[in-house]
Amino acid sequence: MLLMVMSPRGADAATSKPSCSLTVTTPSGTVKIDDEKGVLLRKGDEMTIEWDSTNATKAFDDDGDEIALSGSSTSSPSKTSTYTYRFVSGSKKAICEIVVSVVTGSVNDASLSSHSSKPTISGKATGTKTVQVEIYQEGKTKPLFVKKSIKVKNNSWKVK
Repeated sequence: MLLMVMSPRGADAATSKPSCSLTVTTPSGTVKIDDEKGVLLRKGDEMTIEWDSTNATKAFDDDGDEIALSGSSTSSPSKTSTYTYRFVSGSKKAICEIVVSVVTGSVNDASLSSHSSKPTISGKATGTKTVQVEIYQEGKTKPLFVKKSIKVKNNSWKVK
């Protein structure tokens, strides 16, 4: 676990309502958590959660342990987890929370070869209700094909 420690905020911190923000970095990219309350993480992948606060005098993690007012933590969760950070200033508080859904998935390789002009791609996924399929040309960063919000039923999905 990596923890960065920053200096306390100014003298006005004790008089104003605190606020907080979270940023999550996974192999898929970095997401600032505003309206988005969750991210997907492949099982075995590492993630970093960064938190920051304004006007807070103390900060606590989900275990109730005091933490720095700004910092980061890196981990590889093995199951879906909720991370909650509480920031206080006197009797005023702010809570930032993120749900990290740990998922597994695979593609049925046999479904990738087809003589049809409209092949079906199928696979397995656990830990999520939907998947997104992206197909890339080797060596390229822009996808050739993207299909979002494919429903997972009985741990299986398919795209026609």
